[in-house]
Amino acid sequence: MTTPVVAIRGVTRVYGENGMYVPVLRGVDLDIGAGEIVALLGPSGSGKSTLLNILGCLDRPTQGTYHLGGRDVSTLSPTEQAWVRLRYLGFIFQSFHLIGHATALENVAMPLYYAGVPRKERFAQAEAALRRLDLGERMDHRPNQLSGGQRQRVAIARSIVNRPRIILADEPTGALDSKTGVEVLTLLRELHDETGVTLIVVTHDEKVAAWADRRIRMQDGKVVSDEEVQHAAAAH
Repeated sequence: MTTPVVAIRGVTRVYGENGMYVPVLRGVDLDIGAGEIVALLGPSGSGKSTLLNILGCLDRPTQGTYHLGGRDVSTLSPTEQAWVRLRYLGFIFQSFHLIGHATALENVAMPLYYAGVPRKERFAQAEAALRRLDLGERMDHRPNQLSGGQRQRVAIARSIVNRPRIILADEPTGALDSKTGVEVLTLLRELHDETGVTLIVVTHDEKVAAWADRRIRMQDGKVVSDEEVQHAAAAH
């Protein structure tokens, strides 16, 4: 592997107060190279979502370091972490996290608004992202007017509109039927092949993990295995 885009060393995360503490991550070491497709696999409570939150600068480790693109981001201020999220990272969630009263176009343009992109330009970029995902006829629809698969494609368009280096996906097929889930995974791989973006996907689903190129299995807050996946494209 070349210089990793993600380098985590000795990361722990402990939650609690009033003398009651629960360790969720227990000394995680992890390198992820640019352009990899990685699945973080494990049951509920294994620590995978907590790790994803740290990778996404939504949380910070209790101990340890997190270098993103060679920069230690584990000790940044909230404002600096927000800038990292805006410039380097894209997010896809199981429950889509779309703004209900906004159109698909407005939802996708939102990250560009926070990035200070002028209105005309941000809506042009959002439209291009939606058309890339075959949603050109749905740009004026609100989330409750879209199917689950269409809502997830809007969320994917929003995640790529800022051209992030890394996309973090938390159970991206969890709210979808199996056929639509396969379509979403196929779309993510196509976007990866076009752009070279690094994909990190949290899942408890072995089929989703088989779609990735690398499978990192977590249990009890630790990485217990890390292996390349053969014939990843054959997942159904």
